[in-house]
Amino acid sequence: MIDRAKILVIDDSIEMRNVLCRLLRKDSRFEVVEEGVDCVHGVAMARDYAPDIAILDCPPPLKNELHYATQLRQVTPSIYIAMFTLQRSKTTIASALSAGCKAYFSKIEGPSVWQQAMDHALKGEPFFSGEASEFLVERVLDESVIPLRRLTPRQRQIVQQIAEGRRNTEIAEVLGMSVKTVEAHRLEAMKRLDLRNVADLVRYAIRNCIIEP
Repeated sequence: MIDRAKILVIDDSIEMRNVLCRLLRKDSRFEVVEEGVDCVHGVAMARDYAPDIAILDCPPPLKNELHYATQLRQVTPSIYIAMFTLQRSKTTIASALSAGCKAYFSKIEGPSVWQQAMDHALKGEPFFSGEASEFLVERVLDESVIPLRRLTPRQRQIVQQIAEGRRNTEIAEVLGMSVKTVEAHRLEAMKRLDLRNVADLVRYAIRNCIIEP
């Protein structure tokens, strides 16, 4: 956790930049070292001031701003990048994540949310509000829960038994089926989950809370 964070603020709106900087300067934990109107200048400022946190607006063209977000991380690898924007589309949020942004919050959410975002930034913790938070939940569901739903109840039961360390013969005895049937269910479950071996199956079961680690 940083005791007093050096902050770089990039926003092409003077009014919004002033409001945000005024809020930050009221808090002794933050030092606004520089302000800029675009990320071209922001990269140069990062070289000069080595900020701990960069707060970026994300106006069109989106790809340019996110390109500079990547450059900021190259100039200052440990920098915490927070996207502070009116852009709320899923494409924008996904692109910001890909560019290495650790926080994403909207200008319209107001000072209380902005303060929460900065509290998280100071600790180096991710912060995603509103649509960004909803997008992350959807993304997690798409990547883990939905594949899990592809399993039949019997396949899920066998995955759990295997992940808990039981052999096929033990599972067959407990579930009242042949060893060949257990093996067939295991292979089909691994195929549906796109897993290559039993070790992958165990890791998947732990990650998706089928068993306790």
